[in-house]
Amino acid sequence: MNIDQFGWVKLGNLNYHLQTLNLVQWKEDRIKLSEQEISVSRKGGPIAVTNSIHKISKYEKRRKILLFTSSGDYLTTITVRKEKKIYALGWHEGDELVCVLEDCEILVYSLRGELLENIEIVDSDSLSKKEKKEEKNKRRRRGTGGLGRVIRINSLIEFLDQKPEFVEIFPRGVLIYTDNNDIYLWYKGQKNFIYYPHLGIKTQPLCVSIIDQTINEQPSPIILIGLKDSTIKVITLNKDMNKNKTIQIQRVQLFKLNFQQIKIGTIETQSPAVKMSVSVSGKKFCYLTESGKVFITQEDLTSIIAIHQVNIGDLKQEKYFHNNLVWCSDDAILLHLCKPKRHLLMLGPNNTQKKFPLNDDCILISEIDGTRILLTKPFRLEFLSKVPAQVVNAFEIGSESPSSTLIHCLQLYQNKDPNADLLIRSMNKKLVRAIRECIFAAGYMIHPQAQEQLLQAASFGSSYINNSNSGFNNTSFRINKNKLVTQFAEMCYDLRILNTVRKPNIGISLTYQQLKSLGRDNLIKRLMYYMKHFIAIRICQFLKLSSNIEALVLEDWACSKILYSPNLNDKFLAKQIYEKIKMADKTHSVSFANIAKVAFQFQRKKLATKLLTLETKPQNQIPMLLEMDEIGKALKYSLDCGETELIYLVLKSLIKKFLINNNMKNINDNLNLSSKDNNNNLVTILEENFEKILPYLINYLQINNWKNLANLLLNFQKNKDLAILQSIQFFKTSSPKKKILILEEAVKNFNQSNEKIWKNLTLEQLKLLKLQTQITKTLTKKKKINFNIDIYGLSVSETLIQLIKLDQKKFIELIRKEFKIPEQRYWWLKITTLAQENRWDDLKKFSNQKSPIGYIPFFQICCDHNNLFQAEFYISKIPDIHTRFESYIQIKKFKMAAKIAVKLNNQELLDKVRSLAPKKVKLPKLVNRKK
Repeated sequence: MNIDQFGWVKLGNLNYHLQTLNLVQWKEDRIKLSEQEISVSRKGGPIAVTNSIHKISKYEKRRKILLFTSSGDYLTTITVRKEKKIYALGWHEGDELVCVLEDCEILVYSLRGELLENIEIVDSDSLSKKEKKEEKNKRRRRGTGGLGRVIRINSLIEFLDQKPEFVEIFPRGVLIYTDNNDIYLWYKGQKNFIYYPHLGIKTQPLCVSIIDQTINEQPSPIILIGLKDSTIKVITLNKDMNKNKTIQIQRVQLFKLNFQQIKIGTIETQSPAVKMSVSVSGKKFCYLTESGKVFITQEDLTSIIAIHQVNIGDLKQEKYFHNNLVWCSDDAILLHLCKPKRHLLMLGPNNTQKKFPLNDDCILISEIDGTRILLTKPFRLEFLSKVPAQVVNAFEIGSESPSSTLIHCLQLYQNKDPNADLLIRSMNKKLVRAIRECIFAAGYMIHPQAQEQLLQAASFGSSYINNSNSGFNNTSFRINKNKLVTQFAEMCYDLRILNTVRKPNIGISLTYQQLKSLGRDNLIKRLMYYMKHFIAIRICQFLKLSSNIEALVLEDWACSKILYSPNLNDKFLAKQIYEKIKMADKTHSVSFANIAKVAFQFQRKKLATKLLTLETKPQNQIPMLLEMDEIGKALKYSLDCGETELIYLVLKSLIKKFLINNNMKNINDNLNLSSKDNNNNLVTILEENFEKILPYLINYLQINNWKNLANLLLNFQKNKDLAILQSIQFFKTSSPKKKILILEEAVKNFNQSNEKIWKNLTLEQLKLLKLQTQITKTLTKKKKINFNIDIYGLSVSETLIQLIKLDQKKFIELIRKEFKIPEQRYWWLKITTLAQENRWDDLKKFSNQKSPIGYIPFFQICCDHNNLFQAEFYISKIPDIHTRFESYIQIKKFKMAAKIAVKLNNQELLDKVRSLAPKKVKLPKLVNRKK
């Protein structure tokens, strides 16, 4: 074994490094790997601990799962409220804990113990109505305040008697292989539950694995089943699987696959496969056989890369590994063996192997860049990974690479040796490569001293690139200088974050590549779950992340403060939250409405109300007030901000609150608000702002619910507004009886509000409507009315026009008398109507009476209807001779106009006639002679 000063292990041509990340600070008598089920999340995530399925008492109805950070700090306890045993524990991406119970039920929890999803497989067809009701009540009791989403799968298949045989929890979902040889596959956040029916497998399965692939943004899993007959079944989905018929069941689509939708392949093995493992990247696959051979293949499962022979001892006497056959990145495999002595066996390229002795049990967690190892005696987390080529070049003994030379130059410079300058100038173009390798190598190092050494070397080399006297000042070096500066700054940012979160009091043992894979946003989210809000805020400010992320951290801190301060005074707590957020939130991005929502959920309504007064955005404030049943305050704030949508939102809630059996109930009698505080009294607020609210109420209710609006106006004694509303509704009602009733009510309301003018106008309209009803009844009995004419709701003038058309003199006189219609108005209506009806003879008879409006309207109305013959008749009745002259000119009776001009002895009129008359028209000789 060749080990240099950094503890590297040589395996073939590659170097591996086993580094201690941190010690786990829990008590040994509390956590024992042999007696408990332990699941460790990837990327430095938390550790879940629960009693082993074999150790649980049959009388224990609730299982507890303890969550710790990777350094052993206690986070929380999750109580599984099920009378079932936990069969498997695992983690989804995003630090979500997955529990698979003994009846194939899946529970998904957050790091704070909130039930996120509950996937329950039940055949509802086999349950009676009573059992269904009991099951429904159980689900309600098992809920966690509405935080969970229950997906209930119902189908024609009997699920109740099946138990899980193998469970694979992968980052995006869960695979369950039952004792009935059925497969259920569920993806995180999906409403699709893929069901593989009985596949005709008669041989006993020994292991199950899944290669999680995505093709065209759709899941395309490959399921592998190792059988006792020395074969591995490879099950894939056809490309047209999405075209399958689906059974829509409540909120879930159950994809029941048939053999036409499944491809089943077979891989022949020399002996039965007992363990399989897929690399984190999904590019490589390995399986262990009973004969002790480990086969490593490409992702196509047919191209064998290497075959290792392993001594695994007697399988029947002792369990030789604890679910531990894992990949170390994509280059090596780690196998935890118990025979002949407990050890870790590392299988590398070119059939190379390496043993690591163990004193006790361990758990292996495959990572994207290595393997995390949880060890006991003492409890600690170690990390085994391949040493990158850049680090090998920098630190390998005898290395002459540019990065190693640059580190040597720095050491000479620190020792004030003048050869440092000569050596670094001799590097020429290799200097850029050396700087880049030092920057990358610094990210790999765990210890800050090694990081500092590499970054100092990179900084020392960069100073020569920009120095005009160094000989590195050409254009290409200046371009590389800018890139290197950016890379150097980014690496410094990342290393500062990594060194901070790796501390035992935080307990997130990340590597550089894991940080890049996890992402800064998810790291902030994990810190929030760990209750490290101060560190999260500092990281946000240090990296200058979006103000929305910083606001999210502050909101989460405030919610946690409320959760863990149940005995703190509401006023003091609200003040403390406000002062802290005001100090940190300089962009005013924090939503106090979200914090108030949490306070309200924990039944601290006063605290929620105080927090809502601090909310600056009405669109966040008002919906939360409505949710808290503070309609009065919501109405006041919506009117103050003047946003129409929010006002209508409040009015909708107001109407819904006081609407019973489609009728508005008495608000004063049904409000439970305190009369001492007028600001909280909804009645007071409505009365003070009723004039502002009324237009919105009318627009909202007058279409279909005007009765509710009328009851509301009556409740607040707004008689005038109620009467106006009834007047508006009058014009929208078609039934005459309803029109009369509405107007009678309007008259009463105008009378009570002392509105005499409005009252008289309404009485006039009511009188007209009653007369119209009387006229209609009379004419209908006599069968003299044209049923195409509807006089209901018409004005007085329109009613007269209709009666003139029907020639009902009796009713015409009645209306003229009742409504005191002026003579001139009546004459105008009648001559207009007769002309429209082409009743010229009636018009001529009517003109024999003395006209109060003269005869010019008669003449004009005939001209408007192009009846010039009738128009000439009325010219003679016009007393003014000049008007008669113009009238003759208008109807082109030039001879008659000329006679009038001669009679008046007016030369100008004579010239006008001559200029307008056609040449063919023979004018009187008197006119020609006069000229």
